[in-house]
Amino acid sequence: MSQWRVPGRNARDCFLRRFARSTDVVRAATPLILCPLSAAADPLPCLPPDPPSTALPAAVLTDYRAEISAEFESYFAQVGPYIACLDAERSRSLDEARLATKSYAAFLDTIPVPEHFQ
Repeated sequence: MSQWRVPGRNARDCFLRRFARSTDVVRAATPLILCPLSAAADPLPCLPPDPPSTALPAAVLTDYRAEISAEFESYFAQVGPYIACLDAERSRSLDEARLATKSYAAFLDTIPVPEHFQ
């Protein structure tokens, strides 16, 4: 007995069409979803300042003493805010971890463990 196959009329074809449509929607919507998130993302994390180098010949260090001193002063001025940024990020990370711990504890308390895991 031969089976006539009418496209779009059996469960498999319907599923495949629905799946193809859903993946097209996801593919089309992905940039719309990701772009606003990336545009509103936090600024870059704490970036350390580059320390000046004194690994130069003595003649160069002598000739450019004022410029090298200015580089060191700039470096020291940037170190304070950098350390403050690290402290703030550490505090934020700890707060986030505390919230995650509370959420996990609430999850463990409210969702029963399936019998096959016990």
